[in-house]
Amino acid sequence: GPSLKVLYFHGNNRCTTCNNMEKFTRELLNEDYSDELKNGKVTFEVFNFDEEKNAELVNRYEVESSTLLIVKVRSGKEKVIDLTEIGFAYAKLEPEKFKEEVARKINDNLR
Repeated sequence: GPSLKVLYFHGNNRCTTCNNMEKFTRELLNEDYSDELKNGKVTFEVFNFDEEKNAELVNRYEVESSTLLIVKVRSGKEKVIDLTEIGFAYAKLEPEKFKEEVARKINDNLR
């Protein structure tokens, strides 16, 4: 089956929503996907897009601001699913709804 890379990009200046997107994604993965994290089916990485060392990734995924992505990897091919809108819609005031929506996307793409 496929594996999923959950990638979160932020800049030097971070707002509440931005911090929450990272925090609640981490909580969701640790609570509901601990087995997948352990066996490497799901990974979670956070990058600062203002740092030069991350320039290659920033270019690859066309990151310009806070961005939450799922990258589905199957047979070496990547498919990018952008969850940023979900993040900005719910991460600040509706963490449960945020987690629910992200979980739905993860489950859809783990199949």
